[in-house]
This record gives sequence, structure tokens and C-alpha cells, in this order.
Amino acid sequence: LLQIVASASFLTYMIFLFRSLWFGFQRQDHRHSVTGTVPSWTLGPNGVDFPIAASNTASLSAEQTEAMVLNSIRAGIRNIDVHLGGPEREGVAAVLASLGRDAIFIVTKIDKPPADMTDPDAAADLVRTTVASEWEAMGIEYADVLLLKDSASCPVMRAQWKVLEELLADGRARALGTYNFCEFSLACILETAQTPPALNYVMRHVGMGPDGTVSARLPTAPSASPSR
Repeated sequence: LLQIVASASFLTYMIFLFRSLWFGFQRQDHRHSVTGTVPSWTLGPNGVDFPIAASNTASLSAEQTEAMVLNSIRAGIRNIDVHLGGPEREGVAAVLASLGRDAIFIVTKIDKPPADMTDPDAAADLVRTTVASEWEAMGIEYADVLLLKDSASCPVMRAQWKVLEELLADGRARALGTYNFCEFSLACILETAQTPPALNYVMRHVGMGPDGTVSARLPTAPSASPSR
């Protein structure tokens, strides 16, 4: 079943909190650090335990990423949201070379295709080449959760989701999800998906309009009583 990440504002806060706290700390011996227990959700279809607190590598250098990840591990945070295409990958690779693949839980995203990429086959190939190059750069065989960003084209999203399903079947990803998908985008891929998204990573903030992907799952707040 599709799990909507309704607590995204909390998750976003946690991501930036851990980024600011951890990347500047001195490195220590993390193999023998005592870590706490982070609650997790179970994602289908493979029963993947998804830790709900994460650290994010966005805009960090390779050295900052390595230090942030190591200190996150020391604090009990294994879920690392890795941005592709930048120096962050080198920092992740350094941690994995030192501690091993099981040291961190890797979540990453396939970026939106270029606006002028409307050919579904080209969009599908973009996913394949991205995974081939980025997994090699990080020194990994698989991501724990692979997310797909949306597109203005429904055929493009369907073609890319089909490739994600192939990657899941090949063991290149353990669970699949979507990133900031609206109700329309979810309905698009669900019409043809063999494996539905295990989660929809969403961002909610003041000023965003109503959307069924969140409002359908969140309880309605009681009306405020007039002041007396």
C-alpha cells in the first residue's frame, strides 16, 4: 500500500538539523560508537525497514559529506538522503569503503528529465544511465530506496517507473517510491505499474494548495472556537 509521508515538514526539519549539526564535528572511531534506535516504517514489497529520521547530503562537499555521515551514524542515524551528480557521492563512497555497505541506508532520487525530453524511451534510458554511473561513483550495487521525481508528461513518468521496476527486480534497488508526486502523477503511474510506490516523499509547507495525496490521509483539524 502507498504510504504517504505526511510528516514531511518534521522530516525536512530533521534533515537540516542533522546537516547543520554533524558535518562540522571531528571524526571519531565510529565502528565502536553506541547508537540509539530510530523508529522505522516497513516498505513493500520486500519488507524494507525505512528509518524515519534522515540526514541529507545536499550542497555538501565530499569531505563534509563524509564527516556528516560518520557523525550521523554515531548518533544513530543510518538513513542518508544522497543527492546525485555532485561531490557528495565521493563522501558516501569513502564511508562505505571504510565501514561497509550495511553501515548506511541509502535513499536517492532520479531527477526530473529535461523539460524538452518528451520521448518515453529517451526518458527510460536516462534512468538506466543515471543509475549505472551514479552507483559506480558511490561504489554500491543497490540503493535501499530509489525515488522518482515527476514530469509534465504522463508517458515519460510511466516509462521511467517501468525502469525502476526493472531495477527492483534486478536487485539494484530494495524499495521504490515517488518524490513530491501530486494526485495526478500518482494516478498516472498507478494505471500501469506492476509495483506501486512504497512511499511518496512529500514536502508540505504553509502556502501550498490543497492536494488529495495528503488531504485524503490527514485528519481534518477541528474548527477553532471564536475568542471570548
